[in-house]
Amino acid sequence: GPGGTMTWAARLSANRWLVPVVAATAGLVLLVCQPAGLLGTYDLARMHECYKHDFRAAVLAGEWPWWNPYTALGRPFFADLETACAYPPNWLVLPLGVAGGILALLWLHLAVAVAGGTALGEHLGLRRPWADFAALAYTFSGAVLARIQAGQLQDRKSTRLNSSHTDISRMPSS
Repeated sequence: GPGGTMTWAARLSANRWLVPVVAATAGLVLLVCQPAGLLGTYDLARMHECYKHDFRAAVLAGEWPWWNPYTALGRPFFADLETACAYPPNWLVLPLGVAGGILALLWLHLAVAVAGGTALGEHLGLRRPWADFAALAYTFSGAVLARIQAGQLQDRKSTRLNSSHTDISRMPSS
């Protein structure tokens, strides 16, 4: 713009982190403030909180959680896909506690979905504001939010789509 000022679209393009950070923060606040309450959802309250508590307690006690003695007659804990012990964002429960770690994990997932969707849109030829709009439309669609609202933190479909965005956006243009 004249006098060295940038338009809002140019400023937005210059700050690649701005839209994912703001969108993830706003999305998480809305999810937490919904009448049902995010941390009280079925899967989250009855499964993920328990698993993350057990994971955190074992690691902070200096042990690795190989076995879950609390399910039926016991079953592997580390190898259980639902516990996702090998997924580094789940380790956020160690410094942040169970509730803080879960909220940080969800915030990170939302930010990656927006950033990856924007990168995919730009790779497909969309200008930045339209790529951001497409990313926000995906991230806040029923396909993603319904799973989060149900407490499905490590849903394989959402994780696969998020990683696909970033993988496809790295492909060379022809």
